[in-house]
Amino acid sequence: GTLPMAGLAVDRDLVPEYPGITGAESITDWDPPFPVDLKRVRARDEDYWKEYRTAPKAFVTLEAGQKLWASRFGKLTSIRVGGTSNAAAFAQKLRRLIDPERLGMAVYAPRAPALASARGSTDFGEYFTYFSFFLVVSALLLAGL
Repeated sequence: GTLPMAGLAVDRDLVPEYPGITGAESITDWDPPFPVDLKRVRARDEDYWKEYRTAPKAFVTLEAGQKLWASRFGKLTSIRVGGTSNAAAFAQKLRRLIDPERLGMAVYAPRAPALASARGSTDFGEYFTYFSFFLVVSALLLAGL
């Protein structure tokens, strides 16, 4: 059955928007960007969708979620910030407090490092001179036979 739905339990904003899902009137109308077997949808699933839409059907603790869905990219995929009505002010303050370089992000001009790596450390001019000399000497020796 369904537990009493109130507070965070009915907050549709806890789930991100998915094209082909969020705006659908019923589960059978879904056009999801991932594989799903719509034949397994029951009448009670449709009833839940009609009443609560994208409200979560389950909650897990942070620790359980990290164990279940951690990947090589980390244990967290997003953050949710509640209690602010001024998104622009929040975004401005967040940008001021976050140091992109500490997060591994940097802006640089790639031309200089690319040119430096293309230069290399081997002088091919010397190799061509040596090989040419070898060919000339070989040709003279063959001609002298």
